[in-house]
Formats: sequence, structure tokens, C-alpha cells
Amino acid sequence: MHAGQPAIVEQCEELRLQGFLAPIPAFAGAYLRITETGHQQLNPEFPQSPFVWGPGAQK
Repeated sequence: MHAGQPAIVEQCEELRLQGFLAPIPAFAGAYLRITETGHQQLNPEFPQSPFVWGPGAQK
């Protein structure tokens, strides 16, 4: 499966709005970093987001 640039930009913006990504201040928003909330999506002790994991995410 291949995603075009508009789809990637749209998904990155959605991840930023949901707090999973944040702009790196030194780069005036040109680059994003994963936040603590984003890292928690990799840890099974935290609730899974349906946006990241799909509709079958565990609550």
C-alpha cells in the first residue's frame, strides 16, 4: 500500500492535534517529534488509541 504526500501530511496533522506528535521548537514547526503520549501507544499498560491502532483498539 502506498500513501501519497497529502495523506501523510493529513495524518501527521491529526497525530499532532491528538497529542501524539509535537513540533520541535528549534525548527519553527518544520519537524515533529513523538511525545510521551505517542510513546505510550507502544506500551500495553496504556489504553490504545483507535486512531493509531484502528477500530479494534483495546480500551
